[in-house]
Amino acid sequence: MRAGFHLLPFLAALTFGCADIPFRTSTWVTGDLQVDGGPFRPFECRTGARYGLEGVELADANGRRIRASIGPHTGNSYPAPSIQGAATVAVLEPGESQADRIFPCGLLTVGNQVSKIAGHRDVKGTADLSCASPQHSIKGHVEFSDCH
Repeated sequence: MRAGFHLLPFLAALTFGCADIPFRTSTWVTGDLQVDGGPFRPFECRTGARYGLEGVELADANGRRIRASIGPHTGNSYPAPSIQGAATVAVLEPGESQADRIFPCGLLTVGNQVSKIAGHRDVKGTADLSCASPQHSIKGHVEFSDCH
């Protein structure tokens, strides 16, 4: 028998033993949002801390982004309880870095998670949004997790 054959059971046990270790790089977003009367299907999210905000940024496949925040980022470290408040929302078209803010725009709940990527805690939460401005209208519910 070759030596490599004896290693197979060990490697299999090691692999299955690591299955309980969370190693997730993708984000999780689900819900039903409408922006400007059409569907907005978020597939990715980022923590609002990247932009100095206590909240989340949602992105669709076309590059359109929705930033929903409660206020300035307070620098909460883990473990931090979820906070809830009136949402301020900005709609960013592909390639834009700034947008007009709409306030109030429903209710946002956001909290830190255990994992930390690129110096920011991942966030999870929910948003129940409903607002309009001369430029945009937003309505719907979304849940998000592992946003880094």
